[in-house]
Amino acid sequence: MVNKNKFINFVIIIFHIFKNTIMNKYFLSSLILAGALTIGSLNAQTFGGGDGLTKATAWEIYTKAHLQELSDFIIQTVFAGVNGTEWKHFRLMNDITDSVDFVIGDGMSARDDLFFMGSFHGGGHKITLAINPSLPLLNVALFSGLRKGSIDSLEVDGYVIKNYSNQNSQVAGIVAQFYNPAFAINSASLTNSINNATIISNTLSYAVAGIAAVTNRGTIFNCKNNNTVTGNANYLGGISATISNNSTISQCINNGSLENTSGGANSKAGGIIAKIFMGNVLNCLNLGVVKGNNRVGGIVGDMNALTTNIISENINHGFTKGTSNVGGILGFMNGGMVSNNSNFSVVEGDSNVGCIVGLKNGGTVINNHYDTQMCGEED
Repeated sequence: MVNKNKFINFVIIIFHIFKNTIMNKYFLSSLILAGALTIGSLNAQTFGGGDGLTKATAWEIYTKAHLQELSDFIIQTVFAGVNGTEWKHFRLMNDITDSVDFVIGDGMSARDDLFFMGSFHGGGHKITLAINPSLPLLNVALFSGLRKGSIDSLEVDGYVIKNYSNQNSQVAGIVAQFYNPAFAINSASLTNSINNATIISNTLSYAVAGIAAVTNRGTIFNCKNNNTVTGNANYLGGISATISNNSTISQCINNGSLENTSGGANSKAGGIIAKIFMGNVLNCLNLGVVKGNNRVGGIVGDMNALTTNIISENINHGFTKGTSNVGGILGFMNGGMVSNNSNFSVVEGDSNVGCIVGLKNGGTVINNHYDTQMCGEED
């Protein structure tokens, strides 16, 4: 376990060194020595075994206490100078059914250096969640954030609920913020993972989703949402609420019923993604009901006017309903390409309703298919 007393003592030592010797020529060397001693103690991490250096020797996670230890490890090492999870490997060794009621990392902060930065190997095991924070967290999910790291083969069940007032919150089952810096060598990725947890945002949030609330310069591959996602949100999606900076969502499935309960003009909803700022949605399947207000799609709710944005080879079987700009594949289209998709379900709305695209203001729509018995003629 991390020696928390040593870390606290380190902070106290630094304060007194700074207070009493700020003008002393030995200040810098004293600071470096104190930091080295603390980082050394933090790096003497054990968890349930392993050394974290390779996938074969990953730090072993067996219990809820080990997950809490991981959360503490991130915060303590960052404030000691470096995120201790960077390039490190962690392996879930068994199901954890002792309900996890906390967020791994700092849920209050938008600082991406406080995100998980290693590789978390789920091994097909399950973590049961009971996350219902009393504090107004920004990031509400098992992991506060993922930065140039990876999560694979992980399953979660239970629930994630947000009841407090924070309209900037990002709520999801596995990761709240998914971020990869432009200079990073490896893209952040989330693969082969499943959300079985109920996701609820009872108060206005920025983004709500089954897998990852916000995906910025990352990849989500072969992931599945199996439970309901409901909330008062700007963006609500089955897999991710928003994607940006050339993110790619591919071969993902939504089985859950989705509903954005916000009555505002920004209440976008999509079976896979609510909003594409910049990125691609490829070879995905929606089987769940999708409901919202404005800009609602069986696959994607809304897509920006960038030629590089692509929605292709997706299939929607879920009933899709909204008020305006409602489409079997895409609700509102400003640009990009929608090609080779299929819609086999009913689409309902009051205005700008289409079997493939609700409202097209730009871009290319080509070689898509829909069931005329289910949807009727495309306007």
